[in-house]
Amino acid sequence: MRKYTLVVLSCFLITSAFGDVIENKLDFQKLFQSKDVLSSQIIIYNHYSGIQGVDDKIQFSENLLQEAIRLDANEFMDLAHFFLGQSLIVKKDWDKASFNYHQILKRSQKKLIGLTGLVNFFNKRNQLDSLNHYLNEAEREYEKTDNEFLKSIYLRRLGLYKIEKEKYLEALDNLTIVSETPVIKDSAIGTICLFNIGYMYEHLNYPEQARIYYKKALINSRNNNTPNLSHFIKFKLSHINLFNFDNVDEALKGYKELEPIYTSSNKVHEGILYGTMGFAYLQKGNEDDAFKYMIKSRDYFERRKDSTFLCLPYTYLTHYYVAKQQYDKAIENGERAKKIIEDKNLFDARKLILLDKIAEAYFAIGKYDKSNGLLNELNNIKTKLEIKKNTVAFTDNQYERRISEEKLNVANLKYQISEKNKLLYIFLLSALGITLLFTSILYHNRKKTADKLKELDTAKSKFFANISHEFRTPLTLINNPIEAALADETLPEKKREQFDVAKRNSDRLLSLVNQLLDLSKIDAGQLKLRIQQGNVNQLIAALADSFAYSAKQKDIEFNVALDHNESVDYFDKDAVEKIVVNLLSNAVKYTPEKGSISCNSTVKNGRLDFEVKNTGVGLTEEEQQNLFQRFYQTSEDNIGTGIGLALVKELVDLHKGTIEVTSAPSEWTSFSVTLPVDRNSYKNDMFVEAND
Repeated sequence: MRKYTLVVLSCFLITSAFGDVIENKLDFQKLFQSKDVLSSQIIIYNHYSGIQGVDDKIQFSENLLQEAIRLDANEFMDLAHFFLGQSLIVKKDWDKASFNYHQILKRSQKKLIGLTGLVNFFNKRNQLDSLNHYLNEAEREYEKTDNEFLKSIYLRRLGLYKIEKEKYLEALDNLTIVSETPVIKDSAIGTICLFNIGYMYEHLNYPEQARIYYKKALINSRNNNTPNLSHFIKFKLSHINLFNFDNVDEALKGYKELEPIYTSSNKVHEGILYGTMGFAYLQKGNEDDAFKYMIKSRDYFERRKDSTFLCLPYTYLTHYYVAKQQYDKAIENGERAKKIIEDKNLFDARKLILLDKIAEAYFAIGKYDKSNGLLNELNNIKTKLEIKKNTVAFTDNQYERRISEEKLNVANLKYQISEKNKLLYIFLLSALGITLLFTSILYHNRKKTADKLKELDTAKSKFFANISHEFRTPLTLINNPIEAALADETLPEKKREQFDVAKRNSDRLLSLVNQLLDLSKIDAGQLKLRIQQGNVNQLIAALADSFAYSAKQKDIEFNVALDHNESVDYFDKDAVEKIVVNLLSNAVKYTPEKGSISCNSTVKNGRLDFEVKNTGVGLTEEEQQNLFQRFYQTSEDNIGTGIGLALVKELVDLHKGTIEVTSAPSEWTSFSVTLPVDRNSYKNDMFVEAND
């Protein structure tokens, strides 16, 4: 275990009375004798939080207690007993932990910190009667306490308890109060509360909000020099990069920086790190390193006899064995992980990356009912988390709005006071004052309106992204039995026609869901170009060929004219495919029987010119101007949703291209797309290998 080295808190270096260091120790005497007890308590708490190992924490706490007794500093004796109780709980030395908390109740007038410790103590021991008793006692003592430091320690502990009980709104309330308290928010307690809010959002499967709070906590931890907190926050940010944003390279970079810090640290983070590194290597296709690190994680927790955390390596090994098509081993490890999560009553969110892989393994060996049951369970978990997430996110938004309103009220109050102080000069400055007043009102009104519109737009994007995700699993469950039925050669013709109709509509709904997801990703800035090398006209030819049969069914003349060359082009295959498919699909849909469609494509000087032209009713000038707006339809009688062309426009813009529509009413409509397909048009970080 690494020895603790004192780091002087940079935010207190200017005030030497609070920051002196003598022989690598805090100057307890100067801190105890300071009139600013609150600041001294915060400095000591920051110092304690910066210590790495539990044994070193106990040593520091015992030194603090001895000095407090020698100098008769009662409030700091309480703090030392509280620190000892916390550390002894980690070591599961229950009797000594309880003794330290009761020492505070026995001798101190300010009992809140001792009651806080006992709330944690009985929660850990799952002794509910005693827990409820001390929760009530602590609540009464909280109302009588005027020390913001002691109140913050209580609220932070209460917030963690509420998270465990899945009372997320109450937890958010408790933790936000601490993170907004002026004298506390920049301390280690403020950092930990920001981290706890991020942790809550992560377990609610809300990675965007979790990352925001983790980054806030990271900045805070750097300001109060608590490196072990910084390390753990970086650890969590790497998790989010890996599991939620598919940024495997960035995640591995973070894990490798932390590996020498956590290796041989005798902390659970070491075993967790090995497992997540293994999972990251598996995503990279490096199966040897993946298996090595997963086994290191499993062996680490088995040596520690820590059954709770064993669910992690078992989950990752499930993914590994599915990738290796060793389905029996995948099921064995997956069921072990699932049992631990259920037996230990852990967060259901831990199942999010587990159940689909166990289901895949069962499906592969022909146990379809078991597979569908697991997918149903996964869908139920996602739905429950989504409801909780949205409720908490709404409350969090109310906090942000309240802060903005409070700032605005303060600004208005200052303005009113300033105006009253300047009454003597009112006649000289009236013209200027009126101008500034109207300008200020106009500015604030416009800003408020803009912020509200932005807020509504963000909420709308999140709603569509969330609801689209939730449609995918039930659609998969619908499609599987339909495909199985259609594969049955003995199926009566009448039934086959019914299943065909169901399959077409299910596929259409899935296509709509995918389009909504793409639009949501674009709004959130998460849809990035993945440029690869290829021949773009060969791709367009293959896509156009798939529409020939649909055109023939409507007796439509379908002409395709493409450059047939061996040019090397650079483009996002997925984006081009969606652009071409949407335009050709629309052309077939709106071309009347015995009409015509032409599809032309050329590549010249690093530029793709692609055109789809069809006969039909055509478009008015107004319709042409509004056609690329989301959910716009030229007529209520039209089939469709008004999403496809909006997505095409967004994808063309993302690909640095242009799209134009021209039309002759009652005759024809033409869509012309221009995209750069030369290497120099794109940044290096946009390129991927062709087989990615």
